[in-house]
Amino acid sequence: MEMEEGVTIKVEQAIKGLEGIEEINSTSSENFATINIKAYADTDMEELLSDAENAVNSINSFPLGAERPIIKRLKSTGMGSVVAFVGISSKTDDADIVELTDVATKVERDLLNSKTNTQIEKNGFPEKEITVNVRENDLLRYSISLQEISMAISSKNIDITTGFIRGGVQEMNIRTNNRGTSIEEIGAIILRTTNSGEQIKIQDVATVELGYFRSFARK
Repeated sequence: MEMEEGVTIKVEQAIKGLEGIEEINSTSSENFATINIKAYADTDMEELLSDAENAVNSINSFPLGAERPIIKRLKSTGMGSVVAFVGISSKTDDADIVELTDVATKVERDLLNSKTNTQIEKNGFPEKEITVNVRENDLLRYSISLQEISMAISSKNIDITTGFIRGGVQEMNIRTNNRGTSIEEIGAIILRTTNSGEQIKIQDVATVELGYFRSFARK
């Protein structure tokens, strides 16, 4: 797995010898990785953060196109600040993961909109992923590029953090963090308007699929 071998393992190797680290936990998916460091109670966190930044910044062998890791300190709230645990589950074994995750997202937004909850952590659900499978004949017909599709999606109101545009041997990543998640909304995004007033939309040149990818945890 390229992300795990090219990023996750290299970061782990760079920081594992730092003083004050009690435990390192990592999660890798197809195009995203998270490395969590747990420090001993008496560790100087500012010093450890600085050492971790220096260690990671010294890595010069990340895969081509990989973004530099973002390093930040998370505030430990402890169990004393936990108000409640809310579980989202299904009564049947054949529940649709898309529908189940959408329910969890709605519950999360409702709790945040209540103004009485300032922090919510959602765990155990995969992240949304869109795939835009372009039809090369239609791209040629309208003289549209993958870059044009990517820019159109990124500029609109889409609530998806990861995805792909695939066409022939080419593939492009999609990253955006706004609102609007249905296949219909994505397909209806206007790519351009011709001189005759015809609107060319994503659905005219591609098939849009919405699903979820599962991350692979390692400890």
